[in-house]
Amino acid sequence: MKVQIEYPKQNEHLKSNRYTIKITSIGCNNVRIAINDENWKQCYYFNSEWCYNWLINKSGKHELKAEGWNEQGKRTETAIFVYYGIDPPKEEKPEKQEITAVRSDFMRAEVNFLQYPIGVLDKHFKGKTFNFKEIIPQSNGVIETSWEILGSDKFGLPGPTAVELDMAITKLISDRYEREKKYSIWYKASYYELCKIAGKKYYTREKQIIERDLKKLCTTSYESSFAFKAKGQSPEHPASLISRKYDSIILRGEDIPSKVPKEELSKKERETGKTEHVYIILSPVYLASLQAHYTKPVYYEFAKQLPRAVSKRIFQLLSLKFKTDMTKDPKDKDCINYNYHEFCGRLPLKIWTVRSQARQHLTKYLDQLIKQGYLEKYVFEFNNQPDRWFIRFYPGAFAKYELDYCAGQLFLWDNFLSKQKQLFLETSSASLPDMFSQFEQDEKEQAEWKTKIDLLPNEKKEKLRQQAIENQRANGQVIIETGTIIEMINIYKQRKST
Repeated sequence: MKVQIEYPKQNEHLKSNRYTIKITSIGCNNVRIAINDENWKQCYYFNSEWCYNWLINKSGKHELKAEGWNEQGKRTETAIFVYYGIDPPKEEKPEKQEITAVRSDFMRAEVNFLQYPIGVLDKHFKGKTFNFKEIIPQSNGVIETSWEILGSDKFGLPGPTAVELDMAITKLISDRYEREKKYSIWYKASYYELCKIAGKKYYTREKQIIERDLKKLCTTSYESSFAFKAKGQSPEHPASLISRKYDSIILRGEDIPSKVPKEELSKKERETGKTEHVYIILSPVYLASLQAHYTKPVYYEFAKQLPRAVSKRIFQLLSLKFKTDMTKDPKDKDCINYNYHEFCGRLPLKIWTVRSQARQHLTKYLDQLIKQGYLEKYVFEFNNQPDRWFIRFYPGAFAKYELDYCAGQLFLWDNFLSKQKQLFLETSSASLPDMFSQFEQDEKEQAEWKTKIDLLPNEKKEKLRQQAIENQRANGQVIIETGTIIEMINIYKQRKST
């Protein structure tokens, strides 16, 4: 049971004295709102949200409270502050720091092609195009975004194997960036190398599949309407855009592409003028987004172990969602909520209107993520409106590790890895979930030590914090709250042991 004020946002500066407050709820059949501790006022239900038309008659800081009730008479409440006619106070935000290097088991994935599909994953899609639409509420109304995949008449839409191949190419691009610290417009690889990156065995049939999928990826275009974003996006950024991810792909035995420097060619390629490798030329739009570092680290080695392309794609979506939209369930546990229609549209998979079919269709893929330790559990939340079906995902040990890594919080993992590395290398048959059960135990131990530190007098606690920050700076670590807490625990444990 939960209510949340979606619009306006916390500390938002309102420019108009007329505003429609929008509230979402879970498990509530009635929602009311109170402004500046005045009487509660009834909200009306419209377009799957609770709304209230607010006429602001006074400048200043305003408190908005929303309450929700269910049929059993239970109540929940939330509150935010907004500003009208005056500027909100400036928040001191920690300086954002790019992850300057990613580990070899991670890859840098471009965010647009992470959150929107590059191909289809379901046999139910028969056409040459696929369109994902989303309506996003704004302070002055709504905006409809659209992402359309346009397959060629000859090759059609990229399918599951092409989606897996695209991940391998992304890993290839990421690895070269880690070596050279710059993005290039071209990349080359052998068929064997692409199979190795994807975790597949190389044989003749696999080579034929790679060639087919490379042609599909190269000839597929993407039409975006208010969907494709750029890092530090300016007002002049185009609302509509048609682009490809790969400008061209030259297969082995074809003419050498002009964009490849001659010094990068092998001796045989210079002599014959024909390629000995696959050459991949990036589109200007994709390359510009990579060069702007509009990317997110993704745990590639984990994705590679998942047996199905659908599971890998689900992992990509959840990886991004866990990082950007983590919330709490009614029991105060970390989770994310995904609208069923949006979730299937971003994969993409067929959207079912029968509850049992919707559950059955996804369960076989989600169970793989539980088995591998990425998810702790998932919960379907159905109601009488199919467009209001939700899936609640709870992060497992792998997801927590990935989140910690992306935030620069490598301290706990480094300690854990040093203890487990030799065991893992010697016991190749050890399952990854077993390995990460120890990681969860270390998390519990850290929580116990944090409780002990919380009981210290404020003066001692502050001295411990300052010492931890000094140690972080001395070690060149990113100064973030979780990292500081873990360093405080390490110092405190050391003092207790001596």
